[in-house]
Amino acid sequence: MGDEIRGSCLCGAVAYEIPASDIGVVTTCYCSLCRKNHGAERRLRASARTRGFRWVAGEPLLQRYRYAPEREKVFCRVCGTPLVNAYLDQPELLGLAIATLDQDPGKRNVLHLFAASRPEWIEIRDDLPQLDTVPDMLGRVVRIDPDHVLLETEPGQQHRIRVHAEAGDFSVGDRVRASLAHGERGFRVSVVAR
Repeated sequence: MGDEIRGSCLCGAVAYEIPASDIGVVTTCYCSLCRKNHGAERRLRASARTRGFRWVAGEPLLQRYRYAPEREKVFCRVCGTPLVNAYLDQPELLGLAIATLDQDPGKRNVLHLFAASRPEWIEIRDDLPQLDTVPDMLGRVVRIDPDHVLLETEPGQQHRIRVHAEAGDFSVGDRVRASLAHGERGFRVSVVAR
C-alpha cells in the first residue's frame, strides 16, 4: 500500500485519492480570489502533483468554473464544495483544498500569503511568517511566451508564471528573480546573471 489519502466533498458524493507525498507546501492564502472561492476568511491550500491524483467517486458530479484564463475551480455541483483548482497552463499541478482531506496529510501550514489582502476584521493569531504577496522566485528562463515565462527553479522543477507588462529585458538562459507585488497581475522579472 502506498501513501494515498482520501478527500471528499460535504455531501460525500465526490471523493478523490492522492499520495500524501505528492502534496506540496501547505499555506494559508488571504487573497480575494481564495476568500470568494471558499466563502471563508482564508483558504488553506497546497499545490499538488496530478500524476497520482484520481477521482474515486462522483466524477460526473463535478462542475468547473473558469475564474481566470489559466485557472478553473472544480467543485461538487450537489453541495458546492470546492475541491481543487485546475491549472490549465500547468497540467502537472493542481491546487488542493486541504480542508477537503479526510485524513492527515502529515503536513502543516507554514506561511500566510497575501496577508496585505486580508480585511482588517481577520486576525492572524500565530507566529508563522506573513507575506504581503508571494515569495520571490529565483530561476533560469527556459522559455518565453507572449505573456508568460517558464522558469526552472530547481533541476526538474519548472513554473510557468504570468509576467507584468513592464517585466524588464531578459532572455532564455538568464538567471532571474521574479517578484509579484501586492495587487499586480503579473511578475516583474530582473536578471541576476547572464
